Amino acid sequence: MQVIKYSLIAILLAASSPLVAQDARIILGIEVGRSSLDLDRELEINIDPEALDDRGLSATYSAAYEWKNNFLVEGSLAFSGNGLFTLGLTDFYKTSEARLMIGYGIDLSEHVRLVPAIGLSRWKAELQESAFFNPGPEDEASIDGTDLTYKISLEFPIRNGFLISLSHGETKIDVGSLNMTQLGLKYAF
Repeated sequence: MQVIKYSLIAILLAASSPLVAQDARIILGIEVGRSSLDLDRELEINIDPEALDDRGLSATYSAAYEWKNNFLVEGSLAFSGNGLFTLGLTDFYKTSEARLMIGYGIDLSEHVRLVPAIGLSRWKAELQESAFFNPGPEDEASIDGTDLTYKISLEFPIRNGFLISLSHGETKIDVGSLNMTQLGLKYAF
């Protein structure tokens, strides 16, 4: 978290310079969609990676600073999990991420923009064995780390600074990968 804190302070100081801040913009957004947690190997608990219902819902809150030359820095908080779908019948997971990424906006046309970004994610995943057909207490695990993340977005300007975004992101975690495909609304000013 300290890396993100110090990076945001550096960005704010750099952005406050009149030479840099001229014609730059801030973009705030919220995105919702589907997520999946794909485990590559077994954990120390009784959760079988093949049996885990890895489909879930996700939400991301983001803030970005974009310079006139289309380079941008984005910080975001993302949350996902399958709690709404499992009803306690299958293994449960929930994740949270704090991401800091750099990217570049590529204007494909007047109304479509491609924004690839790459960075670091500080993530945490909590897993719990299902209660269904489980004779004893449910096993639980909590894992975390800092790993590489990427995101690619298509942005469609609507009007008055509002944008619709469609994005896909992936974070490679120690035990597999966390994927999110989302639709969102952003406001640029």
